[in-house]
Order: sequence, then C-alpha cells, then structure tokens
Amino acid sequence: MHSNFRTLITSILVAVLLTSCSAEEVLVPLATELASQNATEAARTPAAETGATKTPKKRATRTPAAKVDATKTPKRRATRTPTAQPDAAVDAAEIEVDSGFRPDPNGFSFPNYGNEDGITNLTPADVHRMFGDSACTRFKNGECVLTPAGKKWMRESNKVMDGGHCEGFAVLSSLMYVGKISPQTFGADMPDQLELEDNMDLQREIAYWFTTQYTSKGTERFDMTPVQIINELAAQFKREAAGSKKFESYVIGIYKPGYEEGHAVTPYAVNELDGDKVEILIYDNNYPLEQRAILVDRKKNTWQYQASTNPKEQESLYKGTARSKTLTIAPLSARLKPQECPFCDGEESGRGVGKLGAPVTEYNEIWLDGEVGLLLTDAQGRRLGLIGEEMINEIPDAQFMPVRSGLWSDSHAPVYRIPRGVAFTATLDSGKLTTDELASLTMIGPGYTLAVDGIELTPGQVDVIAFAADGRAISYKTATDLTPFITVGIETDAADYEFEVIAEGDEDGQDLTLRIDPSAAFLAISKRGNDQTSTYDLAMTRYGDEDDEEFEATGIELVADATDYIRYGEWVGAGKPLRVEFDIDNDGTMDESVDVNDAK
Repeated sequence: MHSNFRTLITSILVAVLLTSCSAEEVLVPLATELASQNATEAARTPAAETGATKTPKKRATRTPAAKVDATKTPKRRATRTPTAQPDAAVDAAEIEVDSGFRPDPNGFSFPNYGNEDGITNLTPADVHRMFGDSACTRFKNGECVLTPAGKKWMRESNKVMDGGHCEGFAVLSSLMYVGKISPQTFGADMPDQLELEDNMDLQREIAYWFTTQYTSKGTERFDMTPVQIINELAAQFKREAAGSKKFESYVIGIYKPGYEEGHAVTPYAVNELDGDKVEILIYDNNYPLEQRAILVDRKKNTWQYQASTNPKEQESLYKGTARSKTLTIAPLSARLKPQECPFCDGEESGRGVGKLGAPVTEYNEIWLDGEVGLLLTDAQGRRLGLIGEEMINEIPDAQFMPVRSGLWSDSHAPVYRIPRGVAFTATLDSGKLTTDELASLTMIGPGYTLAVDGIELTPGQVDVIAFAADGRAISYKTATDLTPFITVGIETDAADYEFEVIAEGDEDGQDLTLRIDPSAAFLAISKRGNDQTSTYDLAMTRYGDEDDEEFEATGIELVADATDYIRYGEWVGAGKPLRVEFDIDNDGTMDESVDVNDAK
C-alpha cells in the first residue's frame, strides 16, 4: 500500500513539473490521479452512508467579490520558523507531504468565538455581496434592504454562529495563504498579526466565509473513508508544494455520532508514522498558532482527534471509522464560485428597483433552533432526521447539512433541504429534555419564508408543524395552551410583505393554520380542533419601492372552524385601517367584514 502510494505521488510530481499551468487554474478541483487507488480502497470498505442523496445542480448567481488589496501582493508562504508547541507531533523537516502552511504565522492568533458582545456577523451588505441584487427588496441610500426571506435567512445564519465561527476561520486562513485574499485588507501583513477586537471588517469576513458551508451546496464529501481522505490530501499537498497552479485546498470537518458538535479545521501536511499510522497536521482555530494532528490508522481505516472547546477546557475524543462518515473534506474552490441563493425568487422585479434575477433554488431549507428532536416526514411517511445517533434520509433527493461551528457546548442542529413541491410535517420532540426549552423552526424558500418562533416545550411534549407543498401555508398543532408566534414572508411584484401572528392559547391546545395567496393578496387564518373562540394579534410590514410601512392590531376575533381573511392588498398605508373578512362556515362565502384600525 505504502510503496504504491509513494510511486503514484512521484509520478504525479513528475507530470506536474513537466506541465505549465496558467494562473487561472489555481484552486480548481483535481481530476483525481488517485481514482484507482481509492476505488480499490472503497471495494474493501463498507458502502458509503452519505446523508445527501443527490448533489444539487450548480446555479450561477453572482461571484462574491474577494476583498483583495490590489496595490499589495499578499505574502503566501511563512516567513519565519513556526513556533514550537507542546502538541506539535513532528518538526517541519520530518513532514513527508507538506503544503507549507503553518498555524504560526498563517493562522489567526485569537481563538474561535461565538456571538459575544462586540462581534458583528453578516450584514445586509454581506448578503448582497454573496447573492447579488436579487437578495434586496430595494436600495435605500445605496444600501441593500433585504427581502423578508433574506432577512430571515441572515438571522438564522447569524444565530448559528453563537456556536462558533470555525468554518470561517478555516476557509479564510486558507484563502489568505493561497493569495486569494490579503490580510493587509484587514490591518496586518500576516494573519497571525491581525486583531479581532474592534475589527468589524475582519469579523464580517469570517462570518461571510462561515456561511458558505450552506451555500456551496453538495460539496462536503461524506462518501470518503479516512484512508481516501489521506490519499487525496497528500496528492494535493504534493502538487501545491511543487509549485503547481492546479491543486485543491480543503477544509476538514469532524463530527461526533449523529453529526453532533461539528468542527472545521485547516489541514496542511501529511506525515507517515511507524506501522500503519498517519498524521494529518492541522490548524485548529480553537488552539491559536499551535500545530495539532488527526491520527489515521490505514490498516483499520479509522481516525481520532483530541479536541476541546478551547485550550482551557478538558479535551474530548473525536473518532470514527470508514462507515461512520464523521471525517469529511470540503473543497475551497467551491467557495469562490457563484453561490446558490436559498431565498431569492429568481424573477425580474416588477417594481423597477433594477434587480438582477437570481436562479431559483431547487430546495426549501429547514432551520431548527433549540435542543429538541426534529423529524421531517413526507406524505408517504418517508423520513429525514436523526433517530438516536443515526441520520435517516428516506425522502427522495432530500439532503442535510451538519453545522461546523466548533464551540461544542452550543452544537446546532443540521440544516435540512426538502425538494420544492414536497409537502411535509416537522415533529418537534422534547422527550429527552429535563427542563423547559425554547425552540423555533423556520422554512426558507425562493421568495418566501414560514416560521414558528417562541415555541415553549416542556419535557415529553410533542408538537407538529405542517408545511404545504407550494410553500404558501403553515399549520402549527400543539396540545398545550402555550402561544408561539407564526411568521409568513412573501415577495410579490407590488411589494414584499412580512406578517407576524400571535394567537391566544386555548386550554385544550389548538391547530392554527396560516395560508397566503399572493395573486388574491390575502392572508387566511383558521383554527381547528376545538370549539373555543379566541383572538390573535397581527403585525404587518410592507416593503415598498421607497420605504417600509407597518400595521399593528390586537384582539382580532378567531372563531373555531372559521377562517379570517386579511385583505392586505387593499391596505392604503400606514395609519389606515385594514379590512378583515370572516367566513364563519368555511363555505367560501364571506359572512362578515370589519375595518380594523391601526394600533401603532
């Protein structure tokens, strides 16, 4: 095995040295010289257990503009000897396959962090940079005003970063090393000299690249064994060290069972040890400037890594096998390509704000916030979600994305993708809770968002949320009298709208449904499951060409087994009443109507 590997690497190196490549070939994926070796390895390894059943089609939106200082050439290689660390496994002279990266000085001197005071994550400008004009409902004083779905997506992305920013560290440090982004843009000649405090531009840049783990879809490799990953990394490091312009850089993902406590690190060298042991040397952003290593056993096809939330806390063992798929790699080149927008409607605006049309995503994304169980089920009973420590994916073309954030005390649930046009239910199960938990569930699709926020779950409680196939309706069913609020956001040619509905809780629970019809310009609200008459509060925001207008009302009557129709298309504007019609018998005929005054 080892002799074949070294022979193959030598042949690759000779071919590279005899081939000239253009500068544009930097960071393009390798056409895998190791295909035959990996195929042999796969043949004697159990079948891959990947969570993503289909790689989504690449769609061009808009290439993010890298923040590179064109007047200065970034320093690409280490300019001084790396600082020796207690955890360093080998000296530089002993490393067999080496990209040249070193945690000191090519890593950051500050550790991974959450959403502490003084930290800025994504802003509307960053979302606009990533997806282009289709992310914006309009521009005000030259600044992007995000669509309702865009605002929701940005909020959800920023909330996840409370669990850490490790993916942003791993991606940005690599981009700086290969010269795609200059550290000078953020205030220093080398990454290890950069300061995080009061450096909003750097904070936003780390957040930006963190988020690309969701938008460079289908690129994380869950189908590779530890040995295949070693082989691929070694091939790419060899090409890079030889000066080839045609090489791929990777981020490594490590997970615990059930894809819990995901973390991203930067690999930079492979070192063969005695026997069948191999080290992947890494920059772990929880340990600034230190050299650390993931240990791989070639014969057993297993891996392990000692890690912790930060150097001051007790370490925790991460490990896996060829079947666990808890060691992954994700290519850096995918981050530099146009990113698919998960919320853009992909149509030219009818309101004259000069939008650039964005391609429509093929999926609805589901984001869970809260330490509760989540299981998605389609109309045929096929499931997607964690059952115990096993990820189940029975829904055709559905996918899941484990989150790599790195501060494992705040591990976040995966982000799920359900193909558009598929109706499904989401079951929130608090059976493992010992104390009350606050949760929220959000679906984001092209031009719309549906969410239930502020769900107060007690131990043993099970709530069910249903989403319509067309993304136009959401139902929330609970057996408790607790009252969350439901949010609906929609893009239309006339204006964009966001609605928040807080319904009065019923003693025996309730089944509340919100359905929006953009063509008829109404929001329908109905309640099933009991004969109690209750009330609800409504907040509405209209995002027009020039400004935002808001409406609020409290105590609107909601009769059991009836439907209220909020005629938002007839609303004149701020300070004016909003017409509400009531279909008491649910026969399609309006029985009553009232003009509800604006309480603002």
